[in-house]
Amino acid sequence: MCMSRNKAIGEVVILKDNKRLVKVRECIQEMKSLTRLDVGGCDLDCVPEGMGRLEKLYRLILKDNKRLVKVPECIKQMT
Repeated sequence: MCMSRNKAIGEVVILKDNKRLVKVRECIQEMKSLTRLDVGGCDLDCVPEGMGRLEKLYRLILKDNKRLVKVPECIKQMT
């Protein structure tokens, strides 16, 4: 896991290619300054609804999560 904090870019969490990661916990929504979350290549099957509350999140990488079948509507509406 890689976490970085920079006042200019906010918080960045990189968990990519972690096949043991099957769930992102709801407490992720408490990271108000999270700007980037990379969970590509993990084994996620869902994404918590609370991620829609991350107002500063501008990059969410979900690619190559073969079990991920549903993404919450609030995530789809993020632009």
